[in-house]
Amino acid sequence: MIESSPEFKVKWLTDIPNFPTDHVSTFDPRTIDIYHSNRVGLVNSLGVSEEHEALRNITWSAKELKPEYIQFDYTDVINNDDALLVALQQLKAYGFVFFRNITKGNENGPKAMGTRVGRLRDTFYGETWDVKSVAQAKNIAYTHQFLGFHMDLLYFADPPGYQMLHCIKNGCRGGESLFTDSFYAAEQMRLHHNDAWKILKDFKIGYHYRNAGEHYRYSHPVFKYRESLGRTGEKETLDVVNYSPPFQAPFVLRGGLGDSVNQAKFEEFRDALEIFQRLTEKRENIFEYKLAEGEMVLFNNRRVLHARNAFEPGDGERWLRGGYMDTDVVMSKLRTLTSDVKLDVEKWRKCAPECGAVQANLGLKYKGAKLETPANADMDEEIASRFPGYLL
Repeated sequence: MIESSPEFKVKWLTDIPNFPTDHVSTFDPRTIDIYHSNRVGLVNSLGVSEEHEALRNITWSAKELKPEYIQFDYTDVINNDDALLVALQQLKAYGFVFFRNITKGNENGPKAMGTRVGRLRDTFYGETWDVKSVAQAKNIAYTHQFLGFHMDLLYFADPPGYQMLHCIKNGCRGGESLFTDSFYAAEQMRLHHNDAWKILKDFKIGYHYRNAGEHYRYSHPVFKYRESLGRTGEKETLDVVNYSPPFQAPFVLRGGLGDSVNQAKFEEFRDALEIFQRLTEKRENIFEYKLAEGEMVLFNNRRVLHARNAFEPGDGERWLRGGYMDTDVVMSKLRTLTSDVKLDVEKWRKCAPECGAVQANLGLKYKGAKLETPANADMDEEIASRFPGYLL
């Protein structure tokens, strides 16, 4: 027996044993709406939840990306739920956002933002960690050298979903941050290099870290897809990408150097990975920005590859503070904030990326500060010289 007005009330003909006879279940209509079209809701509701939350990924190349969609005022986001909701919507859509105007003297933006969203992911680096150039560094990130595109901690079975980098000091020449959308590269491979794309879905790469009493290792395919259960018509959706050449483990042929079968498979994989590498490193696909003091970037560590130009340590100090958050934590906060707002899914799709995404849908007056992209007419040859390749 069902009654409905502002809410659904259900009195069960066959209820849980020993429950009182006057027991009634009450449901929010929006909850019913989320699941009513789910073909296999008892098995997995993830696809339909994504459909109704209007969280389609918006893949990008740098020449198409409008920076004003991904920058926000730090204080607004910390203090205002509307601003945080928009920031998290854009983070899910584009894979990264920037926060500006962090108060001077606040040296732990990741801790504050992690607490605001939910909680930080603790690793062997701690809840937060510093990125500085140090003598006898045990990690290339702690040097002044160029650091190529990668993702963090892929030697974990469950790498952190999101990473934050807060710029506390940056007085050196160089040290620009580089970002590229691996989901965009994966889609280009699916469309134009389909055989190579299939190889990267199946072939697993080992990653490892052994240092200072720690020893981690795990293997992942480059592209990991999951079944798409929504109404998009797609049978599978790209879930995460795994790519981190600096921490790639050696490949071993099972049959030794004479194992021609596996040697051929490896060469096919190497060629496929080179296509992916070239797509991520094309000039028009790289978003380059030098973080200023008091700015912080938050990005999807399972989607957006990050890199760093070399810098001159003698010119001044470069100090970033980092932290991680799990995907579940970010998505939990996003769903919690969204639950009080009725989103129009179709309007969201038509709006993004042309009109600043959900800001128009929610009727918010919130606007972030403007983030300028530096121009560099000579970037083609410069970037090409900085990416030597890690394939062999």
